[in-house]
Amino acid sequence: MKDLAQTTIPVLLILLMISTPLHAQWDFWSAPEPITDSVSDNQHAVIQQLDFIENDFYIFWENSTDSLSTAIHYKKFYSDDEPQVFLSEDGVHFQNPHFIEAWYFTGYPDTSFYIFYESDETGTNRIYYRVHNTDGFTDPSQL
Repeated sequence: MKDLAQTTIPVLLILLMISTPLHAQWDFWSAPEPITDSVSDNQHAVIQQLDFIENDFYIFWENSTDSLSTAIHYKKFYSDDEPQVFLSEDGVHFQNPHFIEAWYFTGYPDTSFYIFYESDETGTNRIYYRVHNTDGFTDPSQL
């Protein structure tokens, strides 16, 4: 029995050492690519597959063009289309977009997704949400 263990353990160790590099993930990364070619402040990017304009992957991010306001822009992630303004108003900060797809909820078959964001449109930073359904977006509601 001792001889079997002495021959089996080294063989198992050799197999483990050989198999791990053959099946492990390799750390090859592509070169980083910018979301936009803008020199303005782009941050808090969120990539989400949504049934928005069409069912596709969209990226939403904050874009600050001046010190008094921040807008949320979007574009299709795998496309070279131009970024579009999603939420913007002079003197208002729209920040930290987050999404929940509607299939998490039951009873709302016409709803696609919810967007939550932070805004100071009433003078104080608060969290708001809008619902995207078959009629478009609802008015903002404070959470």
